[in-house]
Amino acid sequence: MSGSGSEFRAYTALAELLREAERVRALFQANGLELPGPLDRLFESGRGAIGNHRAPRRDSIPAPVGPDPPEGYRDDWLWLPLTALGVRSLSLGILRALGGTAPTRQIIDAIVKLKPDQNEVSIMNLGPALEKSGHIRRGESGWELTDASHAPLVSGEYAWGPAGIYGKAELAAHRRAAIIHLLALSYNRSGLQIVQITEQLRGCSWMHAPCTKDLVKMDLAHLKEEGLVRRVGNGRKWELVEK
Repeated sequence: MSGSGSEFRAYTALAELLREAERVRALFQANGLELPGPLDRLFESGRGAIGNHRAPRRDSIPAPVGPDPPEGYRDDWLWLPLTALGVRSLSLGILRALGGTAPTRQIIDAIVKLKPDQNEVSIMNLGPALEKSGHIRRGESGWELTDASHAPLVSGEYAWGPAGIYGKAELAAHRRAAIIHLLALSYNRSGLQIVQITEQLRGCSWMHAPCTKDLVKMDLAHLKEEGLVRRVGNGRKWELVEK
């Protein structure tokens, strides 16, 4: 019984420690302060620093409402509008949508339709690079997709897929959409600081892109240039630009 009692006391102490850590984190967040390193590591990515036990990841922030997912998608995939895809991902997604094999001309026309500013020659030059990386095979019939799991699943005007198949710019688009969503929530209308945005997004299971203060800072600068966000007065908070 002594062993069971000791184990019970250990888990009780752990629960008390985590509750106190939650209280301290709330104090830092309420004052817009960056979390100290030890506290940040305790909560980062939902993994507790004690005993390598995974802490439950809470989604207090609802996921953005997205388009209806296609058949075959998985819950841990992210979705992006086709216009946010780079030419590489877009070409693989189109090829997958066309059944895995398509003439080069058909692929080029489909990309240019979505991205009129793209140069046809640069799209054609993508073929050898995709073949060298093992994503496609080229032949008389055009391009052939070697593994559909490495290509986005295209449906309508959107694409779905695991984070690992997307490039940095595409993951940034996912993160920027999340920032807009976060700032649009009614309880954030007074604005959020960079550290608050970063911490809140890190706690969302639907956030599949890397999320650091430096990345969020660059995203806000990009969104500001697009006229979507602005600083609140002369402070450190950011808010949506009302349209």
